[in-house]
Amino acid sequence: MYNKRFFGKREGGRYFPRELHKLAEEWKISIGRFSLQIHLYFITIMDRKREYMEHTQTFENKILGLFKQIHPLDRVPRAGYLLRGVPVPESVSAHSHFLTLLAILFLDEYPEGFDREKVVTMAVIHDLPEALLMDIPMPVGDGIMGNAKRHAEQTIFNQFFKGFPDRYKDFFEELIKRETPEARLVAALDKVQMMIKILWYTHAGWGNLEEFWDNPENFRDCGIPEVKRLHEAIAAAACRKIPTKKN
Repeated sequence: MYNKRFFGKREGGRYFPRELHKLAEEWKISIGRFSLQIHLYFITIMDRKREYMEHTQTFENKILGLFKQIHPLDRVPRAGYLLRGVPVPESVSAHSHFLTLLAILFLDEYPEGFDREKVVTMAVIHDLPEALLMDIPMPVGDGIMGNAKRHAEQTIFNQFFKGFPDRYKDFFEELIKRETPEARLVAALDKVQMMIKILWYTHAGWGNLEEFWDNPENFRDCGIPEVKRLHEAIAAAACRKIPTKKN
């Protein structure tokens, strides 16, 4: 039941306040069209308010918002280890920590040809989208999902870093494309860190890890001789040979 003193005539299945009818008549448009314009006006106002809030957020609030989204990473296990029976698999955040340390030490030894800040930043941020996406094993992520996974990662990352300098988004996009020396180095060291972990899991007798050793992609060096030597050292420590790609 509607209040006849407040609402006017019915139009299009809805009742509109009398004041809106008066304004609509003055502006010589239908009440339905007038109502739509009012609705769009308020949507525009809310959008502008949201944009204003995003641009006027304090640094402290942005930090709290970012870490609220990424804090689960220390509880997200590396899926490949979990699926192969490793009882206490490394978390995504632990992997990123070890990769960053590896990158720092590598750059201390081989500083030429790389932007140090970019490499270290890429190593820190490279798996942050997994806070929402979870860790997707390589055969599924690369072999089945392909560009869909990369698009999802970039979208999530951009949402995480909204309001922060654009260079973080640029670094992440560069990392996905893997065309620069820094991006290739991080991608290569990512595999080195993984195989170091596999080495010690194997020594501990944790999990069924043979397919890691048998997959040439796990020894990817991206054409960097120094990374290749690291892979050779890992294989030698396991008394194995680096597998060759099948034609």
